[in-house]
Amino acid sequence: MDLRIIIPSMLWKHDALWFATRMGAFQAINPLKMLKAIFGLDPARIGRVFRAGVDLDADPRLGQGERFEPKLKNMYEDAVLLGGGSNIVLVDEEDDEPLRLG
Repeated sequence: MDLRIIIPSMLWKHDALWFATRMGAFQAINPLKMLKAIFGLDPARIGRVFRAGVDLDADPRLGQGERFEPKLKNMYEDAVLLGGGSNIVLVDEEDDEPLRLG
């Protein structure tokens, strides 16, 4: 398996190994298992692993907010009607009661 897609950088800095991993769809990888696969070491011999930082990409759906505006407006109007003392009556029906037809 080629791990270069998931690990864009790896370097020794002072007395520690620094590396970056990508976490996309189906790419979240256990760092201890990854280091075992690269170096052939037992995870118990690797020592401590620390996360030094996380860089997050913006969610592409953030730019599509106008798509959801009508739905949010309808949900808001429904909530105002139900909570505003209108003539709408909420009925709590039990599913266990028999249904009579005819």
